[in-house]
Amino acid sequence: MGNQPTSVLLVVETDPGSQQKKVYLILQQRRFEFATLSTSTDSFAGFTAAYRNENGDSVDITELISDLIPSIADQLPTGLAFSLQQVFLAYQKAPNSAKNKSQASPTFLVGATLGLDINLAELPLIGDKLPTDFTPRINGIQILYAYQDISAELINTLKLPQGLSLPSVSSSKQQETEKPPALHSGLYLSANLTLENNPQWVTLPLSRSKKNRSRAASSQTAQITNTTKADATTQESEISISKSEQNPKNEKIKALAQAPPNVDDTITWIDVNKKLGPLTMQQVGMQFQNSELWFFLNASLSFGGITLSCNGLGVGSSLTEFKPKFRLNGLGIHYSGGGCLEIGGALLRKTMSLKDEQGAIQLDGNGNPITYEEYSGAVIIGTSFKGKKITLSAIGSYAEVKGEASLFIFALLDYPLGGPPAFFVTGLAAGFGYNRRLNPPETVEAVEDFPFVKLAMGGEDKGKDLLQILDSLGSYIQPASGEMFFAIGIKFTSFKIIDAFVLLIVKLGKRTEFHILGLASLVAPPGAVDLGIEPVAEAKLALKAVYIPDEGVLRVEANLQKGSYILSKKCYLSGGFAFYSWFSGEHEGDFVLTLGGYHPKFKVPSHYPQVPRLKLEWQLNENLSIKGEGYFALTASTLMAGVCLEASFEQESVKATFKIEAHFLIAWKPFYYEATVALEIRASVKICFETVSLDIRASLQIWGPPFSGRAFLEVGLVSVEMRFGSSLPPRPKALTWQEFKASLLPTDNAICNITVCDGLIRKLERNKVEEWIINPKEFAISTDSVIPSTASNMADPAQYKNWESKISLRPMDLKPSLSSTHKIEIRRKDELVNQEFSCKPIFKRVPTALWGEGFIPRDPNAPRFIENALCGFNITPKPPENPQKSQEIAYKKLLLDDPISGKAYQWEAIDLPSLRSGSASDTENLKQEINTETIRNKRNMLLQNLGFLPDQDVTINGVFIDELLGEPHSINSSNNPK
Repeated sequence: MGNQPTSVLLVVETDPGSQQKKVYLILQQRRFEFATLSTSTDSFAGFTAAYRNENGDSVDITELISDLIPSIADQLPTGLAFSLQQVFLAYQKAPNSAKNKSQASPTFLVGATLGLDINLAELPLIGDKLPTDFTPRINGIQILYAYQDISAELINTLKLPQGLSLPSVSSSKQQETEKPPALHSGLYLSANLTLENNPQWVTLPLSRSKKNRSRAASSQTAQITNTTKADATTQESEISISKSEQNPKNEKIKALAQAPPNVDDTITWIDVNKKLGPLTMQQVGMQFQNSELWFFLNASLSFGGITLSCNGLGVGSSLTEFKPKFRLNGLGIHYSGGGCLEIGGALLRKTMSLKDEQGAIQLDGNGNPITYEEYSGAVIIGTSFKGKKITLSAIGSYAEVKGEASLFIFALLDYPLGGPPAFFVTGLAAGFGYNRRLNPPETVEAVEDFPFVKLAMGGEDKGKDLLQILDSLGSYIQPASGEMFFAIGIKFTSFKIIDAFVLLIVKLGKRTEFHILGLASLVAPPGAVDLGIEPVAEAKLALKAVYIPDEGVLRVEANLQKGSYILSKKCYLSGGFAFYSWFSGEHEGDFVLTLGGYHPKFKVPSHYPQVPRLKLEWQLNENLSIKGEGYFALTASTLMAGVCLEASFEQESVKATFKIEAHFLIAWKPFYYEATVALEIRASVKICFETVSLDIRASLQIWGPPFSGRAFLEVGLVSVEMRFGSSLPPRPKALTWQEFKASLLPTDNAICNITVCDGLIRKLERNKVEEWIINPKEFAISTDSVIPSTASNMADPAQYKNWESKISLRPMDLKPSLSSTHKIEIRRKDELVNQEFSCKPIFKRVPTALWGEGFIPRDPNAPRFIENALCGFNITPKPPENPQKSQEIAYKKLLLDDPISGKAYQWEAIDLPSLRSGSASDTENLKQEINTETIRNKRNMLLQNLGFLPDQDVTINGVFIDELLGEPHSINSSNNPK
């Protein structure tokens, strides 16, 4: 198209009537009437050419521009073929006054008008409510392309055809060189919008040239020009309308109905804000997308206590053929029942792109994004019960993707349900999703913005909050076949000081996940804001916990959010908490609990959480500030804690700083601690142009118990060392076995456990002893011991190369000398049958704090676990050594060669008692007999041997006989005449 040679001809013709010569420009076999532009010296400056489409054929404006300027063909959108009324071309050569001749370039302008006339009174719902003198009308639609920025001076020199208009440049007192252009380079769509007989030109960008794309990216405005004359001359006035939402701030329920959000940010809106009886018009919008031109109204209609609000109620058509279509992006409704009942609701329609688990847009076979229509809704119902306000808020959405229904709903009841002051319930929440993937926040900092938490902890303007939540759901909840989730939450207060919400989410589908999200805010004293006093403390804590059985790890995290303070709003608080525990996988048996982080010398493993320090920052006044931080951490090997406090004072010529820092390493069984404390004091004062300073440094190393240590003091050039207590770190008293067992091991009956791994049919209890009924075909059990074993009657250390059989008892100060045997005996009627079973050892990692060497853990980076400690066995039956086989017999030998003849078989004669007809007395006798104690005990024993619970699984009574056996019959026999 643009790269092919084009045929552009100039044709001179003589008008037979006037005998005047006319010049035509022939382009794409169309005749453009040609006129030249001249300068003040009558030299050639450019030309204009106009073409009137008398036949109404379609003109491809993209091809037309590309033929004129082939270099920009790839920058234009395709498919812009319209039935145009007229086309206008303008050319101006590069100005001679340009400072840089190499950068000077000619200017091309292409304009075309379409013969569309759209009356917004044809819109459903509200169209017939519009007054005839106010009805919005769209006409004079045109396409504009400028190769370079078009200045106001050039516009004035161009003789535009009637019906074609360009936006004017706004009036300004700036210098001529600083004035912005009237039209930036690029492709535009303009329309003449008439409101109250006042026409306005609205111009939307469709594309930009390469050199102006950066400017286009930062510009998000549309130009609107008031037209006052039919010849398209314009006043110097311009209005910039942004694409942001124009939602008025209303009451929380009314806001939901009256201001559904503008979910489509490709629509440019113009504020109208006109009230016409029961009808209120807020905005008029225009959009060009997929070769279709759309016009929209945001309006509301009130009648009988009900307000109906329409968002994005639009009419549109393809520009190649005028076939009007209607669309509605959102619908809101508000009802007020005289104060007893108030309802606000909104329904939104969106076109969404289907995404995978990683958030990438899914594509179809042709490489196009897979899209679907989603309908989202929100509702708030407000009423009162026993003088207390009840508010029910709900959000939800429905979509059909690839033939499957996908939906979710989440509702929050805001009503004081009661409870003790420490846990006073103020609301409940519940949610459900079908064929929906719920993506909980990835970090604890993002919990506050999670839609469900935001809904529960929202402000007073809850109607607006619901709309914002609906508009942000796409990144958290997406359709996904086979995925489901359930959510339940509780909102509560504690002594009216803490206001909290906790939400449990269970995800089902490809894998099962459990999530707990929470947000709590603290204000002390309670009601301080209502009392007009400044709170002593405010804090906001976010909580995030997740347990995924497939990963075998529990993660709990919490953070103080921004805005937390104590004593003063200038005394900021921050910090985090985390608890991780691994149940399986690479890090099985490991755990960590930390508040504010770890010891500075501790090398944090990559799988441990990174937690910010607990910090306090307080600027008391312009001269004095205080900073502090602390931490506490517990790992499988050690306990660590630390604190740092720093104060600074500066006023004119006086400066002083005070800093103290302490770090502790603690072993808890037996209790032992080591700590380093550093103190630094600096002060200086300037007296008569001389600065006098004092530096004091002190460090302290302590250990115990008993409390001992040494201190270093340095004042200026003088240093002193002091010792107290034991000269060497003392050795704490080791635990005895009884102390170790009582404090660090479970009870005797819980040290060793046996678990059924496979084949369990039922568990029974006889004489307070648990018995298992196991399918022998799938029989598998495992043993587990809290104490790692150094020997076993089922395994030889030489058989397993990685078996760590050297186990110590650190709290007892025992070197590798522990002897523990994992003994297994399997008996059949007192006969030992271990040889009939295979035993596979179970190796685990055990904490060095219990079973490792080194009585005093001085190194925080020492190994935390002993790997490959024997802790149990998996036991399964061995296959038979010599399985019996059936003798093979040819099937022909099983065939009968000769028929049976004679009396080869003699059937035994059986005398059957004769039956006699049943009676009601026989039925009663049978009912009594089957429920006698002897029969009942025999029946229960048989059922128990079959693995049933008689009292729960089988019930025999008269109803059973009547319904199942029917009427019984008595028999005649020699032993029983009945």
